[in-house]
Amino acid sequence: MNEANPVKGDDLAVYTLLELANFSGVELTGHTITLPFQSGEGTLKQAQIEPGFHISCWDLQLKDSLTINRPERIPGQPRLFQLYFILTPDQFHIDGPSMARELRFNASMETLFESGDADFTYTFAPGKAAKVLVLQLHPDWLMNTFGQDDTSFARFLNKMVSEEKAFVFHEPVSLTLQQSLTEFHNHFISENRDRLYNKARALTLLSDFLYGLSLRSTLDNSPAAYYEEKIRAVEDILRQHLESQLPCIRTIAEKVSLSESTLKRYFHQIYRRSIYDYYLQLKMEHARHLLEEKQIAVKEVAYQLGYEKCSSFILMFKKFYSESPGFFRQKTLLNPGGV
Repeated sequence: MNEANPVKGDDLAVYTLLELANFSGVELTGHTITLPFQSGEGTLKQAQIEPGFHISCWDLQLKDSLTINRPERIPGQPRLFQLYFILTPDQFHIDGPSMARELRFNASMETLFESGDADFTYTFAPGKAAKVLVLQLHPDWLMNTFGQDDTSFARFLNKMVSEEKAFVFHEPVSLTLQQSLTEFHNHFISENRDRLYNKARALTLLSDFLYGLSLRSTLDNSPAAYYEEKIRAVEDILRQHLESQLPCIRTIAEKVSLSESTLKRYFHQIYRRSIYDYYLQLKMEHARHLLEEKQIAVKEVAYQLGYEKCSSFILMFKKFYSESPGFFRQKTLLNPGGV
């Protein structure tokens, strides 16, 4: 793995390295920055997997807020696609002139994929851990690796690479992937330089994401793209009812002017799970937020989320996170900001 020089170009990792070095008052000499005590604690590490395919890993806890600006791509320069796995989304938000709205994430982990064109800023909140894994992809590497066959997937990638319009796509990370992401993040940020392991894990993450994106693409004129606005409106309805009774599927479908069957089909195509399963995930993520940020007692959280029996809430929380809400709350109290 090449670690002699930072990646060249106007990619986000380079700006992050430079801005973080300036912020903390350290000299950038390679691919890794370790924060001095006066700035906070943590590390930002970057490495080349293959020419045209790089990975960055952020594990930071800053004493002061830091906002980093990434200007839009210079005309004539190739795109550099960026795929973020944001392990602490509530400590990280994105805004900018080319964004339709500020992105403040609500899930326990988020995926963000962008075309490298947009000018935007992203901000680290002070005093709390910010953990992000970023894959940077040159279009030529992408097509040489995945786009050589005459398949619908390869045609999707070709369309995405040749598309002139900037795009930003984001979605929650599935619960099944969260543990794997955490393990890879911790492995990469450590001193372990297992090149083959890092390459295999990064390629698996990337291929799974791109293949899933091709099935529910919002970059073409597929039916999923036509219905996406309505399906996103359904997500808003689910979030509005995390502490109240969720309307039945028929009522939700009527609110967005879709049939029940159409709603269920395209919701699953976009989110890769049923409406109810996704609603439960949002509900449990909200429970984690209440336990961690508000430090509310377990019984109060159960009552606030509409559970008649606290035991039912505890069972559901353990199903999602493999630990009881009481144990999670205790960890939070002992190690605030580090859960």
